Amino acid sequence: MSSSLFQFNTLCTQLCREHRSLRITLNRAEKENEINMETLFELESILRWASANVEIQSLLIDSSSARFSAGLKNYQSLEADKIIKLQEKTLSIQKLIMQCPQNVIVDYGEGADNLGIDLFLCADLRLAHRGAKFKWDYLAHGLPALGSAFVFKEIAGLNQYKNWIFSAATIQTQSLESCGFLANCYDSENRQEVIEQYLESFCSQSAGCRIQNKLNINQHLIFAFEQTLKSEFSVFQGALYSQDWKKSADNFTPAKEIKNAVRMTLIKNEQEA
Repeated sequence: MSSSLFQFNTLCTQLCREHRSLRITLNRAEKENEINMETLFELESILRWASANVEIQSLLIDSSSARFSAGLKNYQSLEADKIIKLQEKTLSIQKLIMQCPQNVIVDYGEGADNLGIDLFLCADLRLAHRGAKFKWDYLAHGLPALGSAFVFKEIAGLNQYKNWIFSAATIQTQSLESCGFLANCYDSENRQEVIEQYLESFCSQSAGCRIQNKLNINQHLIFAFEQTLKSEFSVFQGALYSQDWKKSADNFTPAKEIKNAVRMTLIKNEQEA
């Protein structure tokens, strides 16, 4: 590995010449590698750079802590416009991962929560430690899900999506591996071996054929993703009316008010279209 490629505040980036791979590491272990706006800007920046450098064969995204990311924290002070920007950046990063010419591996380590999971849903391969635990707990915190619901359903399946997002239960790797969400689960002693096998495989493939196959696989997903963004974003904006993320659970906004807010947002967006 080379020394850090760029000077970021929340990421560490290293090139591996042997595998022609770029390693992107979430690098705020003291903050549980939580995701903030700076992290999103830096991720978007490095992904755009990688997309323009096709000689890089693969991207490995991991974390400086055993647990990949605590996701979105300290959101109680955020205003609605900041939540919207978080959503916009999240969707941009999901799309960049689908479009970039490299194969993308994300190693979730010992698990992640909410946005820490969703940011990298579109990775070509998702790995985790066999004992990892995951939690999609947006709703319990008064937040609408920040990633694309359409992409989530396409990758994990509709029933799995419902189970995970509505239960807010802790999900074990067995469930995630059986539905194909995780490509591989490793033990602590063979983590490096598992990752290197994937990187070596990508490096030994025809770059042109590999890129073409990735784009062919993702083409329909990207098209449908773009088609559904407008309607998803309208509902997302309507849900922000409540500002429930600033409240305790026993003070969440009544459902009737939310229903009216979402309906009015949809009507407003239709009139502006």
